[in-house]
Amino acid sequence: MIQRITTITPDIEESISELGKEFYSQSGLKGTFRAQTFVETWNQLLKVGVSSMWISRSGGEVTGALGVILSMHMFDGEVTAQECFWFVREEHRGLAGPRLFKAMEEWTKQIGVTRILMAHLDQAEESAVGTFYERRGFRKLETTYVRDV
Repeated sequence: MIQRITTITPDIEESISELGKEFYSQSGLKGTFRAQTFVETWNQLLKVGVSSMWISRSGGEVTGALGVILSMHMFDGEVTAQECFWFVREEHRGLAGPRLFKAMEEWTKQIGVTRILMAHLDQAEESAVGTFYERRGFRKLETTYVRDV
């Protein structure tokens, strides 16, 4: 089951935090994942209406989440949804991942988004993500480099 959430409520906070922590550990970013910061930031973004998040459930368990942030693109004014967090537990990726994506995509159409930006973490072993995007009409645009200072 896919559900759009407007706040990270106490009943799903621990699950969302665990997903965030797993995502962070696979991202290649250095540092320490801070669950409280993650949840508070998403709740603030959801509250002011500049983001949206969907969760997948199986048997009552939260198995995945996808979160996007909305903005007007600074170069051309296009309404853009940028994926900032998409993680599904490995055993649920074949079904929950595409369902989360479809829910996000349908929502962006409803609200008039004209551009969607999706990320693919180079550190992630899941190479099928790029193919997934390409099959849906996405093209690779840029590579981001990170340096911790």
